[in-house]
Amino acid sequence: MLEEIQEIQNRVDARPSRSRKTAEAFTVSLCDTAEAFRNLQDEWNHLLDHAARKSAFLRHEFLYAWWEVYGRKQNGATPFILIARDRERRLVGLLPLYREPSRWPIFGGRALRFIGSAREAPEYLDMIVVDNAQTPQIIKAVLAALKNLRAQYDLLRLTDMAEDALLLAFLQGWTEACGGQWQQRPWKVCPHIKLSGDFAAYLQSISANHRANFRRRQRKLQDSCKVTMEIATTPAQVEKDFDTLFALHQKRWTQREGTSAFNNERSRRFHRRVATTMAENGVARIFSLQCENKTVAALYCFLYDNRLMYYQAGFDIDYENQSVGLILMGMVLQYCFEQGYKEFDFLRGQEEYKFHWTKQTRQTVACDAAFGKFAKLFLFSQQVYRELKRRTRTKLNKFRALKK
Repeated sequence: MLEEIQEIQNRVDARPSRSRKTAEAFTVSLCDTAEAFRNLQDEWNHLLDHAARKSAFLRHEFLYAWWEVYGRKQNGATPFILIARDRERRLVGLLPLYREPSRWPIFGGRALRFIGSAREAPEYLDMIVVDNAQTPQIIKAVLAALKNLRAQYDLLRLTDMAEDALLLAFLQGWTEACGGQWQQRPWKVCPHIKLSGDFAAYLQSISANHRANFRRRQRKLQDSCKVTMEIATTPAQVEKDFDTLFALHQKRWTQREGTSAFNNERSRRFHRRVATTMAENGVARIFSLQCENKTVAALYCFLYDNRLMYYQAGFDIDYENQSVGLILMGMVLQYCFEQGYKEFDFLRGQEEYKFHWTKQTRQTVACDAAFGKFAKLFLFSQQVYRELKRRTRTKLNKFRALKK
């Protein structure tokens, strides 16, 4: 059961009468056990379905699976989830953090991070808040609670936030009001496609060379064999096709003597669990390109809030010359237009092939807040390190350009 560590009344508004009114409206408690985290699933997903910002990576299935596979393996790490409820005890806000112990006890300190923000690279992490007129007051109530728990952490290290994340708009002012030091920096670039009109019109909007290449390759493959696209949506189908996807991905990287963060047993265990559990709620999808009933390419995606998010791909390297990855991507995009989805998101990464399909991008950001002199010194050292790394990379690039 949820152990309520501390009930904290909201006193963030400068006007006493308004502060008392808000205090009566919301209470905030701390969830710091895996059992309590697990038991929040139904309430959690219901809140997200009605939240002001939505992301498939904020669903309970994704974050709890991450905690089980990665988070709890960190020695001393604990959930640190702030939960806001209204007068009727309905869940209206969640700040899904975990606390990791300091790797350097003297230099640094205990850090709060978003659950899921390491190793598996989700996007658009944020606070989950019900979408209504009280959204700002709920965020302020949660941050007031976080301030009162300051004795339990030294740093906030938050990554993978959209530039318009709800929490981000409040964090800098809150940090400075708490006497902390604030840093914000660009994080990753996410190409995406706003889907409007039909697929034929969309194809006219991309380069003539890429449009012609897609059509030519698709036609040539269809002339040589029976081509179909299958979509796995049920848990059993997704589980089966996930194993095929992973095998194709592994074969490709093994033959190229490269490495992929997706190509290891721990990541496979995590995503196999995520894919099957999220399929139970209609979120996970695996698209497969079949040539004569043989899977030659597959895309692993998440469908949520009428957006399709493309996470990983695999294709048979024996069919590389037939451009099966290109063909499947085009067929999936056509399907998205036909289904009336509002966006296709390539997620992080500036790989060249993504920009053949779109020029639209969005930036994610990382931010850090440090409290106490050692934490501030640690934050400063990280800033110096990043700057030295940037300058070194710039000089290396100039040197390589001169050599050419």
